[in-house]
Amino acid sequence: MTVQLRLRDASRRCPKRMVYGPCGGVGADGGCEVPGIRCSFAADPDLLHTLDVSAADVAAPESAEPSGDALPLSPRRTAAAAFATRVSEGLLVTADLPVRSADAGVLAEAGARLAGLTAVIAGEPPGLRASLSPTHKALVLGGAGATVIAGITCRDRNRVAIEGELAALADLGVAGVLAVTGDHPASTALPHAQPVFDLDSTRVAALARRAGLFVAVAEQPAAPPIDYRPVRLALKARAGAELAILNLCGDLSDLVRFAGALAATGGAIPSSPRCP
Repeated sequence: MTVQLRLRDASRRCPKRMVYGPCGGVGADGGCEVPGIRCSFAADPDLLHTLDVSAADVAAPESAEPSGDALPLSPRRTAAAAFATRVSEGLLVTADLPVRSADAGVLAEAGARLAGLTAVIAGEPPGLRASLSPTHKALVLGGAGATVIAGITCRDRNRVAIEGELAALADLGVAGVLAVTGDHPASTALPHAQPVFDLDSTRVAALARRAGLFVAVAEQPAAPPIDYRPVRLALKARAGAELAILNLCGDLSDLVRFAGALAATGGAIPSSPRCP
């Protein structure tokens, strides 16, 4: 079986239908975050180093262009440009939004308290608990004075819905998005929810840049296959990612090793550890 066929088979067997290698939910034993199965990519890690980003992955069908159904290529938005400048200067203090609530008043209070930070990362609840949409949360938090990086996951939306959220967030004037694939419902408190996973975070990063937004992504340096994690982040950078949020699950020496391996790929990207 050729390399491409083996990669396609691994993607087909993955519960999230990942294309650019395994998600960050791989256990130390190579187990998938979905109980009872093994990661289809971690079993054959040598394959992963043949992956590359293709523009065709996010290219809309030709028929969608004249109809206006394709996400248009937009210039860099003002807020995104300002945030990119702050990142390039190294002046970056962010916080995950610690509120999982559909109550706009609670979100507004959190936004006001965190307004002094470089940005509030308004991700989506991994446990599928009640939450407002990314655009609605960004509207509430921005109104409270916070600079917003809105979380976009692939778990619950197909490409059409994701492109709609990106267009709305760009129109709203958010600084950017955090593109993540998302937890599989089988590993959450609501396993009966239907997963979508039409895209993965690498392709969403490319779409978000197309919309004129600043793009952050997440990476898990300690998840197997460890040697592939810097390569995977470099692929996201080539797709359009400009900032990496690293899940800190090890010693400082692990981050130093990861940074060195990332630099060796030629895909350098500013990174910020996510501390508990």
